[in-house]
Amino acid sequence: MYRTLLIFLFCLLPAALLHSQEPGITVSADKQKIVLGETFQLNLKAVYPSGSGIKTGFDSIAHFEFSAEPKKDSSVANQLVTLNIVYTLTSFDSGHWVIPALVLNNKWHSDSIPIDVQFSDFDTSQPYHSIKDILEVSVEKKTDWYWYLIGGAVLLAIVIVYLRRRKKRNDPVVVKEGLDPYKEAILELKKLNTENLEPKLYYSKLVLVLRIYLKRKKNIQSLQKTTADLLIKIKELSLSREELDKLGQALRMADMVKFAKYIPEVTDRETSFNAISSVIGSIESASVSSIPQ
Repeated sequence: MYRTLLIFLFCLLPAALLHSQEPGITVSADKQKIVLGETFQLNLKAVYPSGSGIKTGFDSIAHFEFSAEPKKDSSVANQLVTLNIVYTLTSFDSGHWVIPALVLNNKWHSDSIPIDVQFSDFDTSQPYHSIKDILEVSVEKKTDWYWYLIGGAVLLAIVIVYLRRRKKRNDPVVVKEGLDPYKEAILELKKLNTENLEPKLYYSKLVLVLRIYLKRKKNIQSLQKTTADLLIKIKELSLSREELDKLGQALRMADMVKFAKYIPEVTDRETSFNAISSVIGSIESASVSSIPQ
């Protein structure tokens, strides 16, 4: 008798659970902190009356991209539709962003979800190094002759230092001026524009030209700064809002190419090159106009 009663109650359990389902909408994320280019899942569950013609979901989300087709699953029970959607998202825009709440039938709404998009950790105290081409190294047999070469080089260096010091006592000191920061930047940009480099190396050198110019011209410690910190310092200079926006897009494009393996179009290269060239020219013009006549 007890066994029959347990079987009867067990059969009633699914019906009771379905009956307890109420209309509403919930949205949740499996991560709330990601690094640039990392994917995460956004889960949406909506319950609404059957035949109501309600449509819900995300067509687009600011600062985020869909990295895969959404996975949808729906069922109908007790005149209620249960809809489950799983989105796979990523972001290449660093910052603190909020996935907005969804409203269902003007009655029920989900919670908004904050997501932090960060750069991967690295030691900012170390100097910035550009990416270099691969060099082939030939292995030679070990010999003892190089000790004689080292000794001769040291002796030659001592003689050269002695002769230079002796000459300086009688000759006036001639100071050679280094290349102007702006001229150096323009020459490097022209050289870069003629080189057929793969995207990662191209964008690394392009951004490095800007960083070196800012260091030499404005004494901004740009080589150790992240893209976000560098943009904050550049905002203190006399640049238009349009130039700042285009520069921000160019720097973020460089991060996408270097860290997320994004393959840019030819027009992307030209846009990034023109944005950085324009900023360097504007900073130089503002510096020249500020010099008292």
